[in-house]
Amino acid sequence: PMKNHIYKLVSVAALLFGAPAAVAQNLAVPAQTGVINGAGQTFVINFTPGADSGAFDFVLNAAPAANLTITAATATIPNGTTNCSVTASSVSCFSNANATTTDLGAGSITVTYTGGATAGAINLNFGSANFFNQVGGTEPGTTTNGTLTLAAGPSGPALGYAPAAGSA
Repeated sequence: PMKNHIYKLVSVAALLFGAPAAVAQNLAVPAQTGVINGAGQTFVINFTPGADSGAFDFVLNAAPAANLTITAATATIPNGTTNCSVTASSVSCFSNANATTTDLGAGSITVTYTGGATAGAINLNFGSANFFNQVGGTEPGTTTNGTLTLAAGPSGPALGYAPAAGSA
């Protein structure tokens, strides 16, 4: 009898600890690069859906704000409608599933910008983010901030002489 209770206890523990956890929605900005003074460049914000992904909204801020100018944002989030607005140093988006029986799919938001004049890192940080299930209730979610590093870009051509300059 005691042996049977132990087997039952082990079985219950295996079910509890082995049960898969609900997957939360996630917004992430991977490390990306660009060049100074370059117009029409892009960086992405990736969205990974959770177990019941009905909607999300966020604000992403760039700092230092003076070193880039955000000009547009477009989203590709399957099974949903996404609207984005931009300021010179931030992007705000809201995405909502097209039906209460359909989860949002994995996708991304592409942000178009012009690089500033200073080479270096620009922090891309979520100022706020909210995640919702299909009936409008809040749901757990995570965000991962990222960095956009602007480089000076390619150098000009190198000039060499053969024979050396000043010689016959």
